[in-house]
Amino acid sequence: MAFGEAIKDDPFLGGRTQKLSGCHEFYRIRFGSYRVGLRIDTAAKVIEFRRVLHRKEIYRRFP
Repeated sequence: MAFGEAIKDDPFLGGRTQKLSGCHEFYRIRFGSYRVGLRIDTAAKVIEFRRVLHRKEIYRRFP
């Protein structure tokens, strides 16, 4: 299954997404040394891919 289809079916990817502390709708997904920053609005059924950054940078520059 492609990533887009998987996240469409389950935006939290079976627990692989983690909520960013202090941020209401912002999450991250870990891929090796990189992190994908997301905004998930479950009420509107919207997933926005915001940034893909190295793990050292994602927490400084996201959201």
